[in-house]
Formats: sequence, C-alpha cells, structure tokens
Amino acid sequence: MAKLEEEQEGVRRRRGHFFNQDMADHMKEAAEARQDFARMVTFSDIWLLGTIIFFSILGNVRRVKSHSEVYFGIFLFCCSFGVYLLIKEWERRNEEEWKRQEAEEEEWFRQEEEDRLAAAAAAAEASGVLVYSDDHES
Repeated sequence: MAKLEEEQEGVRRRRGHFFNQDMADHMKEAAEARQDFARMVTFSDIWLLGTIIFFSILGNVRRVKSHSEVYFGIFLFCCSFGVYLLIKEWERRNEEEWKRQEAEEEEWFRQEEEDRLAAAAAAAEASGVLVYSDDHES
C-alpha cells in the first residue's frame, strides 16, 4: 500500500526490460479503436450481417428443387431485411431519446452548479468574506 502511495506521489516506477514505448502507444490506440467499434456497432448491424451470412450458407448448402422454393427463399430474405429496417428505426428513435435525456441531465447539473455557486457567494457576502469573480463589471 505504501509503495502504491509513493508511486502516486510522483516517484517513477522502473519499467521492465521488455517495455517498448512504441508498442504501448499502439496498444492505447488499439484500445481506443475497440471502444469506438463497440460504440458504433449496433444490434441492427449484427442482424444484417447474420442475415447475409445465413442466406449465403443456405444457398450453398441447400439444393433448390422447384421454383416455389426460390420464391419462398426470396420472401424470407425480404422479411429478414424488413426486420432489419424495423430494428434500425427503433434504434434511431431510441438514440434521439437518449441524446435528449443526456442534454436535459447536463442542463440540470449545470443549473445545480450555478445554484451552488450563487448560494456560496451569498453566504460569503453575508459573512463579509471578499469573493473574487470571473465576471468583470465595468
């Protein structure tokens, strides 16, 4: 525990013999890329990829014996694509809702901070303590 506190206080930790700064930088970039990928890939993207892979494999494995099987396969593919479009629309609507909620929360936190600072300034003024402000009134 004491060793950890010393490291946090500015004492540099000695790096191992196999440490490579270039590799460490690349590992950080890779971690950021994984996080971006996790943020960008949605359920609808996975559904579409799964649909394409499923029908590709099905087309190579199953031999078509009649025209009705072809039409039924096309119908199933169109239904799967329709499900993809429904999921995509649901995600878009939810994303707008989430962004709106985040904006409301940010506004609430900003207002709370302003109220707290105003109350602290009023308390300091009432007690006679000089308070410096960033706002310069002429």
